[in-house]
Amino acid sequence: MLLLSKFVIVEANTFVFGERGRFEGMLHGVEPLNIVDMTLVIAEEVIVRFVSWNR
Repeated sequence: MLLLSKFVIVEANTFVFGERGRFEGMLHGVEPLNIVDMTLVIAEEVIVRFVSWNR
């Protein structure tokens, strides 16, 4: 389940940002990568809580 959420977030990133969603720039894109990582963690927690709530 957690692996699936990563693919969902990466596809959402591609959908929203398109070609502009690259990890580059100052510090080789550390800031956008951190934002995506935090989004992954939050999305995983939401999915886990939603699944456990529906059981």
